[in-house]
Amino acid sequence: KENDFWLDPFKNSGNYYNNFIGSKKDWAEILDDRDFFSYTPQGDNLIICSNPPYSIMDKVYERCIELNPVKISLLVAVHSITPRRLERLSKAGYNLSSIKLMKVFKWYGMSAIVIFEKDKIPIISYSRKVYR
Repeated sequence: KENDFWLDPFKNSGNYYNNFIGSKKDWAEILDDRDFFSYTPQGDNLIICSNPPYSIMDKVYERCIELNPVKISLLVAVHSITPRRLERLSKAGYNLSSIKLMKVFKWYGMSAIVIFEKDKIPIISYSRKVYR
């Protein structure tokens, strides 16, 4: 949408950022002294879209929730889509509205682009019960 404000919190070389539509966009990149975990973007109708480090996914989701975007879109490892994380996002008002599974050559395992949106009906159900 015309009034969307895009943020790539892990810009690196710009593979995501350089493809954002429109002029309302911002980035963070620790290698360029703009750390996502301390940087606050200035814009309304925020959409967070990035390929975050898989090793800090809980921290990434928490910071995304703090920034209160309308959408969160991340490239993640499939095995990182867990009931605990889905529940945490849901309690903050975000539900999984889209998922695209893919295999990227030379990457570890299957990947997914997930989109979480505020006040949307979830496309997935989960259980935190451990079956034995």
